[in-house]
Amino acid sequence: MRLMLLFSFGTTLDVWVRQGLAARENRYYSLFDEHGVDVEFLTYGENDQRHEPLLGKVRVLPKKKINHLLIYAVLAPFLHWQSFRRTTIFKSNQSQGALVGLIGRILVRKSRFVVRCGWVRTKEMMVKEQGLHGWSMKKAIFMEWLGFRFSDGVIVVTSSDAQYVSDNYGINLDKITVIPNAVDEKLYAFRDHPVSIKEKLKIVLIGRLVEMKNFQGVLHGVARLNRPCEVTIIGDGPYKPELEEIVKQHGLDVNFLANIDNDQIPEVLARHNLFMIIQTHASGMPKVTLEAMSAGLLTISSDIRTHRELIKDGENGFLCEQGADDIAGCLEEVLDLPDNQLIAIREKAREDVEKRYSMAQCVNKEMALYKSLVEKTHRNTNQ
Repeated sequence: MRLMLLFSFGTTLDVWVRQGLAARENRYYSLFDEHGVDVEFLTYGENDQRHEPLLGKVRVLPKKKINHLLIYAVLAPFLHWQSFRRTTIFKSNQSQGALVGLIGRILVRKSRFVVRCGWVRTKEMMVKEQGLHGWSMKKAIFMEWLGFRFSDGVIVVTSSDAQYVSDNYGINLDKITVIPNAVDEKLYAFRDHPVSIKEKLKIVLIGRLVEMKNFQGVLHGVARLNRPCEVTIIGDGPYKPELEEIVKQHGLDVNFLANIDNDQIPEVLARHNLFMIIQTHASGMPKVTLEAMSAGLLTISSDIRTHRELIKDGENGFLCEQGADDIAGCLEEVLDLPDNQLIAIREKAREDVEKRYSMAQCVNKEMALYKSLVEKTHRNTNQ
């Protein structure tokens, strides 16, 4: 079997490397080799092939000849025809890579195409994150529908995302498979932290520095505490000056780190005892939360649909409203809990990761889907 991962429209492998994501994604796709599957990455970077040595057996198909991204997406199956004609499964990394898969599916009749949504592009996110409206919104919704409608299968990471796709695009739930995001539980090994949460709060935030991540709410909340607290922010983005102004305003102890390689994050987590993700809206399932849970950090997440599927308040983490007073109140409540209860919550979080979110389990689920699609193809061919 041969699997071609189609990068999101316009995304390069070089971006994955710079953002520290390449190692994490490669560990996941390297597991397909154990199932006898050859993997190729179709990317939008002309020089992406230079990163191939980092990927082991994964082969890179870089952008060729054509600078216009949409024209390239349409012509990619012809420019990489030798690879396309051998492909069994075309899989988009996000729904925005679906166009290439649809064309490949039409040209290679024996192949199957799966749209994967690490996060579903809800209408709310199209408006708030991508600034779409009017005709651009209608076009985006149509392209989402086109990919879902004419794919052979859809992968989402939560059951609520599956319901959203079904309700908003008229896709039968039988066509949608829920495969959660995966964490390398060996890399993110469970650890006891050198500083107790009662002695000093050591909070870590991870993500793009944009307003919807609500790092500003966390900082304002921390400023309301009368307890020693240190905050580390991993990531970069346009909202950094606003965050730096809040730090200056309140005299907070905050360390800003740029994007770092995913393999380096476990060491950073090991120096902290609390992870927070208080974003205002989202879909999908945040991998950073899974990684923090796996590593043994207490986690506090905003009380939104996405997080409620992962976090059970008071069992494997905590849910919190998004205002600064709410955040401060939640932190105080957590700090007042007895140590044995905090230990039980950390251990339950790690147990959930091992049972539901390990890379091996997620790859097995994906392989089961692909095998069912291939068997269906053979049955239809022989009829």
